[in-house]
Amino acid sequence: LHVASSHHIGLHRLPAILQNFTHHHPDVDLELSFMDSEKALRLIEIGKLELAIVTLPEDATPILKTTPAWKDELVFVCGKNHALAKLKKVNLKTLSQHRALLPSQATITRKIIESHLTKRDLSLNVTMETNYLETIQKMVEIGLGWSALPKTMANKRLTILSIPNIRLQRTLGIVQHKSRTLSNAAQALLKFIPQTDE
Repeated sequence: LHVASSHHIGLHRLPAILQNFTHHHPDVDLELSFMDSEKALRLIEIGKLELAIVTLPEDATPILKTTPAWKDELVFVCGKNHALAKLKKVNLKTLSQHRALLPSQATITRKIIESHLTKRDLSLNVTMETNYLETIQKMVEIGLGWSALPKTMANKRLTILSIPNIRLQRTLGIVQHKSRTLSNAAQALLKFIPQTDE
């Protein structure tokens, strides 16, 4: 069974699931590949991959079947000593005037973040791009800029910037090809992943 996942999901969502799955199905030869969600979607579209557990696109192509598993709230964050942390009120215009550390433009997460600014004709001052959220987290902690990260990653070294009427959320879940039948091993794995209709 060849499954793809993003690094973030692999670190924060899958360990207990995969431990449980391999315990109950020790005969399955599980191969796990870590890659960007967007690459995993393309590989499923062309039949090179059976199953992916990734950030779900808001507008998936008709040949993909997406099943939501987790709602992942994102929060704006900066380091404890960053100038933004000292402000009583922060809005999107203020954010746009400071350096941002974000995933690359091609990612679903970046599009979610940018959509809120482009609606208000604001542009981003992005000084670092990487799709490794743990790297962004560390660089934000030391004060190199602000970012939007999953709320679960907001630790004591970060300040959450509360912006009224702005809610960032992405959906994590399962992606498969709509017209291809899943193997028995893939069907077995799906039973260990929570699924929601939200």
